[in-house]
Amino acid sequence: MQIKIPDIALRGYQKPLWRFLDHGGKRAVAVWHRRAGKDTLSLHWTAYDMVRSPGMYLHMLPTQRQARKVIWDARDKQGRRLLDVAIPPIIRAKTNESEMKIELKPTKAGAAGAIWQLCGSDNYDSIVGTNPRGVVFSEYSLTNPAAWDYVRPILAENGGWALFIYTARGRNHGWELFNSAKTADGWFCERLTIEDTGAIPLSAIEEDRASGMPEELVQQEYFCSFEGGMIGSYFAAELQKAEREGRICGVPYDPMAPVETWWDLGIDDDTVIWFAQEVGRELHV
Repeated sequence: MQIKIPDIALRGYQKPLWRFLDHGGKRAVAVWHRRAGKDTLSLHWTAYDMVRSPGMYLHMLPTQRQARKVIWDARDKQGRRLLDVAIPPIIRAKTNESEMKIELKPTKAGAAGAIWQLCGSDNYDSIVGTNPRGVVFSEYSLTNPAAWDYVRPILAENGGWALFIYTARGRNHGWELFNSAKTADGWFCERLTIEDTGAIPLSAIEEDRASGMPEELVQQEYFCSFEGGMIGSYFAAELQKAEREGRICGVPYDPMAPVETWWDLGIDDDTVIWFAQEVGRELHV
């Protein structure tokens, strides 16, 4: 059976990533600004590869609930479901609403059709036993990084691909992946701001600023800045100031001075311990 999927009108700045994947690239990091079409491109690329190479494909967001809201129930500017445009019902064999899973019709007699499933990194252990050959990590900077650690050996063994699409969220695991991908062999790595794409006019950003959008959020969402702390985080501005002034550095332990420890006990997150010494007129932390 011949299956035809819809063409996507790629924007100019989206073409290098598509070409990389289409020519066999296996690992790609795209830190693009908000509304740059990251998920739409990823859905169309996945559908394209599903038809060429039937198998299991995953599209993962930070949480299961977010996955349903952002992808499964999402509509485009014309009011169409994103999924119905990228994976039309006519080429589907089954659609499982509760599991957010789609199975394509087989392309050959007796063969199985490709399967696409939407999931959340908060429930990544639900995919235990699957053998995905393509995984999209959407909003990876907010995703549980353990999900990538779980999927990584599977893709290494079966030659599958992984696509990480996100905006900056401070210097977390997303920042670390971006920096390692820049110099890693075989990786595509790109950061695109609104100045690079022109997808959103600068006048719209000025309107957001004028209406009270915090500058740190403007820099994060539209200019892909890793420098700002998470919105609402504690001491983000103070830590940035300390770093700019060169006060964040290696501080040797002085065995002659007493040590104080300040604890933030973790209940549903990590425990944090600060070690401090008063050395002369300096406070070393």
